[in-house]
Amino acid sequence: MTAIAVVNAVVCVAICARLLMFRREGARHRPWACWLAYALILASAWAGFEGVVGRAQVGPAGLVINLFLCVAVFRSRGNVCDVLRRPQPYR
Repeated sequence: MTAIAVVNAVVCVAICARLLMFRREGARHRPWACWLAYALILASAWAGFEGVVGRAQVGPAGLVINLFLCVAVFRSRGNVCDVLRRPQPYR
């Protein structure tokens, strides 16, 4: 198992955990966002599991993509809609 696979597994588990711990707290319910979050949870959990058992074949590019997704998920506090929302310009 390579170091890239281990780091990728940790990043994927972090994405999965943060999405699982999202709390709406008054935010609007959007069914498409729930399904997207569900798909991201399953995909990141599966990638993390494959990394733990040593079956993952991930390169540096895949790791960078997952790192950017992890940062975006944590900055939005797990809100998938905020990850996809276009940032507003500063005034």
